[in-house]
Amino acid sequence: EPGQPPRAVLGINLGTNDDATSGVGIVSVSPGGAAEEAGLKAGDVLTDINGTTLKREGDESAREKLLRAMRHVKPGDTVQFTIDPESRVITKIGKAQPSEQRKQ
Repeated sequence: EPGQPPRAVLGINLGTNDDATSGVGIVSVSPGGAAEEAGLKAGDVLTDINGTTLKREGDESAREKLLRAMRHVKPGDTVQFTIDPESRVITKIGKAQPSEQRKQ
C-alpha cells in the first residue's frame, strides 16, 4: 500500500505443506535474491530463521512461523538461516531485500 515501507523478502518460494511438523521446504530460489546469495537451494528445508525454530506448535504451522518471523525483518537486515539439506544442519547468512511494489 502507498506509504507503507517495503517488506523484506528472501527470494524463496515455499512449499505449501502446512502439515509438516518441522521445517519449511524451499521449492525454488529467485536468482539474485538473498537466499541465493546465502547458498540456499531448492529442496533445502529451513529449520530456523533468526533464532525462531520453524516447528509446528499448536495451530501455528512451521510455515506460518516463518512468515511471522519475516514481518520483523526490514530490507537490508542480516538474516541467519539454518537449513537441513540431506540431514546435515548448516547455518547461512543473507541480507533481506525489499519486496517489489506490485500494481493491482
